[in-house]
Amino acid sequence: MLSPRRKRALFFAVLVGLIPEILMARAALVTHFPSSILYAALHRDFEVFWTAADLLRLHAISIIFHPQAFQAWLDRRFTFSRGVRLWSYPPSTLLLVVPLGWLQPLAAWCVWTIVGAAALLGALRLSTPKTSFRAAVLLAVTMPVFWDNILVGQNAAFTGALTIVGFSLIDKKPVSSGISFGLLTIKPQLGLLVPLAIFASGRWRAFAAAALTAVLLAVLSAVLFPQAWPMFFAHVVPAMNYRLTRHYVPTPSQGYMSSAFIAARGLHLPKSVSWSIQTVISALAAGAMVVLWRRRLVSSLARQRRIVASAALCLAATPFALDYDAVGATTLLAGLLMTQGDLLTRERFEIALLAIAQPGWSLILALVLHTPVFPWATWLLFGCMEALRPARDADREAPDFLI
Repeated sequence: MLSPRRKRALFFAVLVGLIPEILMARAALVTHFPSSILYAALHRDFEVFWTAADLLRLHAISIIFHPQAFQAWLDRRFTFSRGVRLWSYPPSTLLLVVPLGWLQPLAAWCVWTIVGAAALLGALRLSTPKTSFRAAVLLAVTMPVFWDNILVGQNAAFTGALTIVGFSLIDKKPVSSGISFGLLTIKPQLGLLVPLAIFASGRWRAFAAAALTAVLLAVLSAVLFPQAWPMFFAHVVPAMNYRLTRHYVPTPSQGYMSSAFIAARGLHLPKSVSWSIQTVISALAAGAMVVLWRRRLVSSLARQRRIVASAALCLAATPFALDYDAVGATTLLAGLLMTQGDLLTRERFEIALLAIAQPGWSLILALVLHTPVFPWATWLLFGCMEALRPARDADREAPDFLI
């Protein structure tokens, strides 16, 4: 629970973060009203997911994995949309979007949003006690990044759910945890530190389940979508490498990027220096992850903090991810605050507030400074501070609410 003072601080942090989301939603609706609310739904990334599913239905897989052809298809199909769009995911991600092709765009967006939110909030139950779960859900659905994901139409609710399930079950249900981590390979950059957590905890069954699931997912996508993997490596990977490493120019997509590498590129540092900075950050996060999972914990409260810290460190370690990818970690943080918010030190609580208010403050700074910032420094600090706690668990024994 939270004291009245901390409740007020939390309310202010959420409000600050929501202001840019409200402005973006207003801009989308005003731009497309009264044409159709459908235009607003397809104005951002969901347009890519639904179009890929529609092309699968039409057996036009080759268009999906050719960026120029995919962009041309979008320009002809959705004349109201602007900006560069491409399919930037491995072929296994197509398994997630296949059902959307048999739905009309607006219906598909509703199903996508509702199912994703249900998966995310359902996963939260695994790391939150029953007494705090309802309050945690209410807080989670007000988080700025939750609405950022909905407005963009991204898949972060699904990847966030997989992250939560993976870290929540690694202790007691390692096979289920491994399956969840294996499915997370639909967006592999979000799980760079997962093997370290598995190895440090000695959960070899989790590793075997994750590896087998990832392989089966790749094989299934190769069988269902012939030539998809060769086209992915031949066309999509070079295009994504170019977008990641090019010189920074103020574009919405780069402004949404949150990694240390992109922040360094935004400062016009050489590519080698930017990679060096990201390597140091990733190594720091990796070390903290190993420390976290080598510990023998005695209370559920400590286990909950470790789960949140692990999701946080995964964000800091990746060189390519965007603001909305913090949905899973932020949802876990909502559960932590509603369970033991008053037990957090002042410094850790304030860092949590900064993490919650993102992407609001980070987008504002990116616009003001004309360069992306590294907002996930807050997540890195949160994870490292948990790793630096004394190895001896100082919490009183709590009911074992984690499955």
